[in-house]
Amino acid sequence: MIFHRPNEAPGFAFVVRSMRIDYLRPARMDDVLDVLTWPVAVKGASITLAQEVRRGEDLLVKAEVRVAFISEGRAHPTPKALRAVLKADMA
Repeated sequence: MIFHRPNEAPGFAFVVRSMRIDYLRPARMDDVLDVLTWPVAVKGASITLAQEVRRGEDLLVKAEVRVAFISEGRAHPTPKALRAVLKADMA
């Protein structure tokens, strides 16, 4: 899985390195779901994100996703400006 916004940082992307996921309750076709994501840890070339999938107040899925920052197919340190923004969200 690749997360990429080409107009903002050409040649850069986030790729999923690992994921731990707990399916707590089922979703149904036509359910309106909210996916909440926030940073948990920001390190060199990787960022750990927490995610929840909710249907209203019901928690359906909890996940921890580790993504790597890549450029030209190789891991690179996450730019300082992006790390600063993500760390600000952790406070």
